[in-house]
Amino acid sequence: MLLYNSQVSGNCYKVRLLLAHLGIAYEREELSVVDRSNRAGVLGGLNPALRVPTMVLDDGRSLGESGAIIWYFGEGTRFVPDDAY
Repeated sequence: MLLYNSQVSGNCYKVRLLLAHLGIAYEREELSVVDRSNRAGVLGGLNPALRVPTMVLDDGRSLGESGAIIWYFGEGTRFVPDDAY
């Protein structure tokens, strides 16, 4: 798996934190939150919003937005409780 990441992004941090707690191995590619000039070329086919975090799963599917990534990996764990309340 590959996480398009920015070290200064709080949303990326949330994803990295969950993956660390779950012991999930992944690779990281750093993108700048200031210089977005290469975003269309890098993320264009993966995340229409061209934002980080974007996770590319091993099967090639991609997830954009921290909430979606957290839900995907956290579902069925203590980090996403069964009771929505």
